Amino acid sequence: MPVRVLAGPARGTRLMTGPRTQNYYWREGHEPAVPRALAQLLKPGHTFWDVGAHIGYVSLLGSRLVGRTGHLRAFEPLPANVRRLRQGVSLNAISTVSVHPTAVNDTNGLELRQHEPSLMWSAARPLGERVTWVTQDATMTSLGPPNLSNNILDSASRRSDASVRRMLSLVAI
Repeated sequence: MPVRVLAGPARGTRLMTGPRTQNYYWREGHEPAVPRALAQLLKPGHTFWDVGAHIGYVSLLGSRLVGRTGHLRAFEPLPANVRRLRQGVSLNAISTVSVHPTAVNDTNGLELRQHEPSLMWSAARPLGERVTWVTQDATMTSLGPPNLSNNILDSASRRSDASVRRMLSLVAI
């Protein structure tokens, strides 16, 4: 069911989410610091990667911030989330979002498990939904580096592997 975000930088954006079960999205309760930080960092013309886009809350906000001259690449491996993400892009009549039905990481091939009812996912035992993984380096080679990516900031805060350092050296905010 489509719902309209009521507060914060994403106010007015429409999402395909459950109005009762996932109301933290449209009430700005889901990671409220993230939209505010993006509103400060992203500029018109930027390219932004939303890695692990889920239903598109960050993607739709990011597309608004990069504007018509920018580009947003949403990476989401779970088919149910990809459907809702694409519906959100359509509902908001956005032409600058590319949805990539894959996961981005520093390794290839991992089985994942779906968490109900939110459809979030995490690395799991071999029992799970198989999704396609693409490395960050391969993704940057084929698409070019972003100005900003939510996984750059998250990865940099947890570890400093060569791929993250390389991506950080290529981005220019």
